Amino acid sequence: MVKSYSLNRSELYFGDYKKTLSSVQNVRLILTSPPYNIGSKGVRRDGLRKLGKYDAKSFGGISSYRDNLPEDIYQDGQRQFILWALDRLKPNGVIAYVHKNRHKRRRLITPYEWILPLVKENQLCIYEEIVWDRGSTHNHDRGYLYPETERVFILCKSGSIPYFKNYDPEGRVKGMSDVWKISRARKSTHDAAFPLELAQRLVNCYSKPRELVMDPFSGSGTTFIAAQSLKRRFVGSELSHEHYMNACNRIGASPLTV
Repeated sequence: MVKSYSLNRSELYFGDYKKTLSSVQNVRLILTSPPYNIGSKGVRRDGLRKLGKYDAKSFGGISSYRDNLPEDIYQDGQRQFILWALDRLKPNGVIAYVHKNRHKRRRLITPYEWILPLVKENQLCIYEEIVWDRGSTHNHDRGYLYPETERVFILCKSGSIPYFKNYDPEGRVKGMSDVWKISRARKSTHDAAFPLELAQRLVNCYSKPRELVMDPFSGSGTTFIAAQSLKRRFVGSELSHEHYMNACNRIGASPLTV
């Protein structure tokens, strides 16, 4: 029997997304941040980095799950995941794919390396690219500029016109730009959690109330909470049992899911 956590017509499954979410269809928004393949050999040690500042001790990779695949295998897996996700969208649905530029062997690796071949094959369209300014550095290497940004690629089926609503969460202008200044998530049990505000903005922009939002790499449960707080239904999965249990506890304790 598949293990799952249910709340308000939303479901979080424990296991691999290819098995637990294989029957899900007609999703308006797939919002997810897959493993970045930044390495698992080092142990992340936080000091000043917790305050958003440079910390020489924060060199290292992910410690709570494997994140060190050969790059060609990783990129092929990401292409296969994106195609899998496209098959589960409504005709005008989107994938909000949160990723970032990385450095390996003294060269820059951008997610466009595995996204653009799919565009050239007419398998998908890049509708938008959002620059997420985290306001802090991460994965330091003195050989490069310290990265403070990640990317949100809005992907859709070729020829489709996605649902989109621009709004301004601060109420000062008519709409948002493509640069979002949102501080990184803090006090999380997950190595790479993204902030609730980022998830809420994406849910607001690319879905309507009562529609279905999915996160195949649910991590700490942020997308679940964002969807519930904005009256959307949610379905997702998490492969790590530790993160799955932490996410269930976090969702159950959040006032936004009541």
